[in-house]
Amino acid sequence: MTENESERDEQGRFAEQTSDEDILRVIRASEFPAVTARWVADTVEMERRSVHQRLEEPRE
Repeated sequence: MTENESERDEQGRFAEQTSDEDILRVIRASEFPAVTARWVADTVEMERRSVHQRLEEPRE
């Protein structure tokens, strides 16, 4: 499914298919002391820009 075919949420944003917990899980499981947004994106199969935005957004 391409980004244009992805479902949108109530605010018209593309619905997330990878949870924040999925992203945190791969970061915690990394053997490296630090990881890049590119590495996380490749690991969870997301666009780097999307991962970077998700990591920058404050979440409750």
